[in-house]
Amino acid sequence: MPAIPENSSAAQQLAYLRLGHLQAVVLDYDIPSAQMTRKVLSTIGVTQTLLTRDSREAFTWIGEKPVDLLIAARESRPEGGLELTRRLRSPDSPNRTLPILLTITDNLSDSVREGIDAGVNEIISKPFNVRVMLDRLTAIIDQPRAFILAPNYIGPDRRRESQRVPPAGVAERRTAPPPLVVGREALGEVFADSKPRLLKPDYALKSRLEAAATRMAGLEHILPQAEAARMGEDFLQWMLLDMDAVRQAYRLLSSGPTDPRTGIENMCKATMALRTHALPSGYALAARVAIALHDFTQRYYDVARPQHNVVLSKHVESLQAILANRLTGEDNPVARELVGELQLLVKRSI
Repeated sequence: MPAIPENSSAAQQLAYLRLGHLQAVVLDYDIPSAQMTRKVLSTIGVTQTLLTRDSREAFTWIGEKPVDLLIAARESRPEGGLELTRRLRSPDSPNRTLPILLTITDNLSDSVREGIDAGVNEIISKPFNVRVMLDRLTAIIDQPRAFILAPNYIGPDRRRESQRVPPAGVAERRTAPPPLVVGREALGEVFADSKPRLLKPDYALKSRLEAAATRMAGLEHILPQAEAARMGEDFLQWMLLDMDAVRQAYRLLSSGPTDPRTGIENMCKATMALRTHALPSGYALAARVAIALHDFTQRYYDVARPQHNVVLSKHVESLQAILANRLTGEDNPVARELVGELQLLVKRSI
C-alpha cells in the first residue's frame, strides 16, 4: 500500500490508492530533470519509478519488468524519446502498445507534431507541475484510445476529435476507408496489404489499477465519516454526469447511424467512467450493470439488430433507477433479480 501523507486531501488520498499501483520508467539524460519528474510523480502517488539516462536500458526494462508507462525526454542518449518510441512501436517491441508520455523542452508545433507522428500517447512541456502531470496520466488511464497499425503510422489514434458526435444534419467526413478492426494477436502479424488495422481502446490498465485500489480500501476506511459522506455526494454527482453521457451514447446508437463506431466508443467510455466513480463510493450494483453494458456494447452490439437496442435500453433504464433511488448494494433479492433479468436478456439477444 502506498504511503499516504496524513495531511493530504480526500482527492489526493484516492489518487494515491489508484496511482500507487502504476509502475513507470523515466528516461531523461538530464539527472536533475529526471529527479524532478520522479518528485512530481511521487506527489501524486506514483512511487514505483525506474530512472535511467540510457534508452537501451529503458528498452530492456520494458521487456523484462511489469512496466505500465514510459515517460521519455525528447532529448536523451544514445537515442531520444522519439527514437525510442519508434522502436517500441515496431514489430520487435516487447510492448508495442505501451503508453508513452513524451517530455519536451519547448512547446513548438514542430516538436508536438513530431511526437504525435512517432506514436506517443501524451506530450508534456517542461517545466511541468503536479496538476499537469496528473491530467496527462488521467487521460492515459481513463481515456485510452484505439491503436492504429498502418504502413505510415503505428500508435494511438491521432484523431481525438473523431469520438465527438457530428452536429445534427452534418455527416461525418471520411477521407479514407475505415480501418479493419483486429484483436491484440494482430500486433505480431505481418500484413501483405496496405489496409490499416485498428485495435479497440484497451481498458486493461484502468481496470487493474481500480481493482487494486478497491481491494485496498473503501472510502469509509480512509476518510473521516463526515468527509466520506461529502465525497459520497460528490461521487453521486459525477455518476449522474456519467449517466448523461450514457444516455447520449444510447440516443446516438438507437437512431440507427450508418456507422455506429462513434456511439459504441462513447458508450464504452461513459460506462467505464461510471464504473470508476461507482466502485469506491459503494454503488456496487451500478458498477456491475455499467460494466455489463460496456461489455455487451463492445463485444456484441449490432446496429442492424433491433433487439440489441432493447438490451441497451433496459441497461440504461436500470442504471437510471439505481442512481435515482441510491441503491448502493448488490447483495439483496431486488439486485439479484435485476442482474438476472439483464443477463437473460443479453443471452437471448446473442
